[in-house]
Amino acid sequence: DDGLSTLYYGEYSNIGPGANTDGRVTWAGFHTMTYEDATNFTVPNLILGDQWLDSTAVPYDTGV
Repeated sequence: DDGLSTLYYGEYSNIGPGANTDGRVTWAGFHTMTYEDATNFTVPNLILGDQWLDSTAVPYDTGV
């Protein structure tokens, strides 16, 4: 198994040359994400960073 059965590869809001996802891979884990999908991968939602990152002085953005 090459890991493709468990892969989640998401693309959101691509622009410019090569942004068209029509020719992308056909892996089951490939997703063209909506804004709502992408928010699941933000610092506050993915790692609950808004609860602890401020104490580390590491800069971060809470948005998409």
